Amino acid sequence: MEFFDNLRSCLQATQSPNGELRQNAESEIKNLRDQDPKKFMATLTREIADESLDVGSRQMACIIFKNFIINRSRDSKYEGYWINDLDNQFKVQVKEAIISMLASP
Repeated sequence: MEFFDNLRSCLQATQSPNGELRQNAESEIKNLRDQDPKKFMATLTREIADESLDVGSRQMACIIFKNFIINRSRDSKYEGYWINDLDNQFKVQVKEAIISMLASP
């Protein structure tokens, strides 16, 4: 799997008290999502699983992942994305990663 290297810094910036920095990070996260949704999901999964990352960033990655899966943004291009557009092997990899994370602190 390929990953977005800059997503981690965006996750950390979403927690900033600086509103402008936070908004820029949120915008960049949406850009990454739109650039390559599959890579975006893989990167979020990796960030959630990385126990060396601070808890706040991991929680933010979880929220973004959940919202993307259920299409919280109501973006028509992602309607049914998880169900219809991803191959089964990728879904299995993500599911296995998430299940293994349940044992994580």
